[in-house]
Amino acid sequence: MDTKLFDRHTIGRLNIDRLNIDRLSGGRFSGEDLEETLVSSTPLLAVVGAGDLAIGRLRAARSELVNRAATFDRKVVREQAQASLAEGIDALQAELMAAPEQLKALPERAQEWPTRAQSMLADLVSTAFSAYGELAVRGKAVVTQSRETPATEMDEHDDVLPVTRPVPPVEAPAA
Repeated sequence: MDTKLFDRHTIGRLNIDRLNIDRLSGGRFSGEDLEETLVSSTPLLAVVGAGDLAIGRLRAARSELVNRAATFDRKVVREQAQASLAEGIDALQAELMAAPEQLKALPERAQEWPTRAQSMLADLVSTAFSAYGELAVRGKAVVTQSRETPATEMDEHDDVLPVTRPVPPVEAPAA
């Protein structure tokens, strides 16, 4: 079985063959050209990479939640919450004590804001372009792997977690 991302069978199912690409382009654009264009499109690869990243993060979150649920202890959580609250109150009191000095220094710091904003913007743009490139590389790897893997093979993470508690049925409102 051919496992290319856009083989003839897939293109037929997507009704792309009805577009008669050759006729519309005067014979200059073939189905193979369309396939190559779609598969090598950086924005498309970035979207595929973002989806793969999201799936990976969801799987990690699922496994972390399962582990946390298995080790959940109300007493420990209560103690941690009380300690965190006490630390937060102490930090707030320290900030309130330092507020008058911070207010006096505010005009001097305000003059630095435009320069800091421009620097932060440059960093964010650089980070965005870097992330875009990384997502495109990740997407290309996913597309390449999916084209080389038979569709009948199941991903090792495609398992379904069993429900450990029964879900109560929803009762219809009384008439």
